[in-house]
Amino acid sequence: VGFYIPPDGKTIFAATDKGVYRSDDGGVSWIKKTRGLPWLDIRSFCGASDERRTVLYCTVPSRERKGGFQGGVFKSEDRGDTWVSAMGKGINTRLGKVDRWGEGDIAQYYLLGIAEHVPDTVYVTNTGTGYWPPHHTTVYKTVDGGNSWKFCFNGDPRFGGQNVTLSWMAYDINWGWGGSCMQSGFTVNRMNPDQAIYTNMCGCYITTDGGTTWFDASSRPASGQGPRRKGLRWESVGLEVSTTWDVVFDPFVKGNLYICYTDFGFARSEDRGISWRYAANGCPWPSNFYELVPDPEKKGVFYAACASHHDIPHWTNIERAPGPGGVCISKDHCKTWKPLTKGLPNAPARSILLDPSSPVDSRTLWVAMWGHGVYKTTDGGRTWTKKSFGLGKEGNMHCWMLKRTESGNIYCSVTGKRKGSRFPVSGDLYRSTDGGETWTPLTSKLNLAWPTGFAVDPHNENVIWLAACSPPGRPEGGLYKTTDGGKTWDRILKDSDLPGWIQAFYVTLGPRRPGVLYLSTMRGLWISVDHGETWKEFKGVPFAWIHRVRFDPADENMIWVNTFGAGVWYGPALGLE
Repeated sequence: VGFYIPPDGKTIFAATDKGVYRSDDGGVSWIKKTRGLPWLDIRSFCGASDERRTVLYCTVPSRERKGGFQGGVFKSEDRGDTWVSAMGKGINTRLGKVDRWGEGDIAQYYLLGIAEHVPDTVYVTNTGTGYWPPHHTTVYKTVDGGNSWKFCFNGDPRFGGQNVTLSWMAYDINWGWGGSCMQSGFTVNRMNPDQAIYTNMCGCYITTDGGTTWFDASSRPASGQGPRRKGLRWESVGLEVSTTWDVVFDPFVKGNLYICYTDFGFARSEDRGISWRYAANGCPWPSNFYELVPDPEKKGVFYAACASHHDIPHWTNIERAPGPGGVCISKDHCKTWKPLTKGLPNAPARSILLDPSSPVDSRTLWVAMWGHGVYKTTDGGRTWTKKSFGLGKEGNMHCWMLKRTESGNIYCSVTGKRKGSRFPVSGDLYRSTDGGETWTPLTSKLNLAWPTGFAVDPHNENVIWLAACSPPGRPEGGLYKTTDGGKTWDRILKDSDLPGWIQAFYVTLGPRRPGVLYLSTMRGLWISVDHGETWKEFKGVPFAWIHRVRFDPADENMIWVNTFGAGVWYGPALGLE
């Protein structure tokens, strides 16, 4: 959980989830030091020393005992021999929720922060028993060793005393979207107690004045727009904490780009990615946009596959078919959206295709509905009909990716369906040569538990690459290739070729670079420049979990890389040396 070595270097303190320990001989032997703690499952631990004394602090779970509060923050001033409660005046020890938005019936205390040489100044994070101050999730600070506390982090603009300069998420989605820091981190500069960083699943908040004010360090508003508010354009500062699935380019307005997110929904740029604006307005499922397809002949018209459920088909999201979801249309370059759901099941829409040869005023589209199969429209989305004959297997209709070739053939990958740690019904790659009326499996002999993305050679449809993940006990992840339309397959990249257990989600062909392939994995991005004969790790993207790669239509030497947790990155198509 944590450790502390006082400046004299003679003693070492270490905390685990089973208690606090002290060594007086440089770590050769240890003595448990827990007298006074109500229980031993330590959550956080820190210490500091001035010229007179050493003070230790820890947090333990909060519990109700005999009608009162016990737990929270404890401290020791005798090198751990005894511990006393530091839950002084001002900190939340209330029992019971004060409103329905409280995170529990009792406030829980998690992460501690302290600077060296200032042992009486301590911060601690918590979850609240209500939404509004003084019962909210916040950061508490003491300057007298826990005798008294004041909360010092008020993020919601509706709070009295709001002291956080916020990012776009608080205005365009809502405050608190990223949860509390119990899921992430909190730290204090060991040399300066006025400097602290508080992170959750979406933001990074920094104070340089001891908690009087905080600012979000994950984005900034583009200049010249006035006060921060809903609907502004924002710029990244490089610290992205978002999952993206695709970058799409407007075929009519060359400066317009669009990002499909899970959790955050959708964003549009009018300056080639310099700044972005939240743009999921009107979609009934605004959190998750999985795929976007423009109409190549009708300016401003786009179709999107949307869902209320995120991160399909990662491990945590392939056990069932959660809803709702569906297809949306935009007629104003993705500024606003309207659902097109007549005939569709109320389920996540995971992939969408448009037939560019269909009549402009009655477009033919296909959509993969997670857990239900493929659906087709011939009237621009006004009505949909199921087209899944021969597709999938009983017990697994996790249709994930659709692609259409110039010949008019349609391909659909059915990915894994997990039951606990098992995959009782395998996935498969399917092809339809009649517009989705019937489907034929191409990978039945492989019996892959968790196939994912694929790519078809645009010059030879018999050549197909298929990515796959490795479930527990089944090291079958990597990349497969067929040169005879699926009759036989070769495994050209396997777990032993890459660093560890493989989850591979996308394989991408360079459209203007013959022989260039990318394999997107949760162990980094991999590149081949010789049609897949040899591979090397792609250098330059400072993140390991990679999703789809897109080539820049304006510059064949540049690519856009989507990630599972670090936003979108832009750089040289062959990476950095």
